[in-house]
Amino acid sequence: MIKRLFVLLWLFIAYMSTSVQSQSVFSADYLGQTIYYQIISNISPYKVAVVPTSSCYSGELVIPDSVQNNGAYYMVTSIANGTFYNCSSLISVTLPATIDFVGDSVFWGNTNLRAIYCNSLIPPFSTPNIYDKNISNRDSLTLYVPCSSFEEYQSDTNNAWTRFLHLSGSANAAVFWDTICQNESYNLHGFYKYPNGNAISGIFDSTFVSDNGCAYSFTIHLHVKPAYRNNFYYYVCKTNNIHYHQNGFDVDGVTGTWTN
Repeated sequence: MIKRLFVLLWLFIAYMSTSVQSQSVFSADYLGQTIYYQIISNISPYKVAVVPTSSCYSGELVIPDSVQNNGAYYMVTSIANGTFYNCSSLISVTLPATIDFVGDSVFWGNTNLRAIYCNSLIPPFSTPNIYDKNISNRDSLTLYVPCSSFEEYQSDTNNAWTRFLHLSGSANAAVFWDTICQNESYNLHGFYKYPNGNAISGIFDSTFVSDNGCAYSFTIHLHVKPAYRNNFYYYVCKTNNIHYHQNGFDVDGVTGTWTN
């Protein structure tokens, strides 16, 4: 009888374990892709890891920074071991800034992978087994990281992100709105326009590349105000000394006409 109860208890525990595990894995669609997640924290802050799928991920995969499940929002913080293992149809992967861990063998066997965009400011913890540096497409794969964190990825002490042959910085486009007068030149944000005045309003775009490969895309919305001319008259008696220090002028002891 005791033996039978023990067997039944073991079967119940095994069933409950399998049931909880199946409930902790769920899927959600994002930008046309079905992504599978494993709940790793059910208390605030709620967290999930991206996990493998039996059909393998493909195409241009973008992973969101959060996902909703049963009315709760979970932060996406991890990529589980082997998530993209042997996904030969995967072309690019974008990891959100919330990722702090990438498991072993995640980028193994991705023979058509061309780009990895890792948006974490701090290099996610991983090991040298993150990527097979002997893979045939190593020369055509580029790892893109935030410009401000380029050196951190380049000198990763875990020797994980340094395994990628090509490392490049990326930055979001910046937009500025500036105003100048018609007779002024413009020399800000890498632009140098209208050095002789005669400025004209407009929208200007340019891309600047820094030494570490970071490409900054800037757009300037420049508004030009017309330059006005004002005349000021100052009268003195013949016997008085001339001292005029107004409206940007600094005149002493002389008469005449000045332009400022």
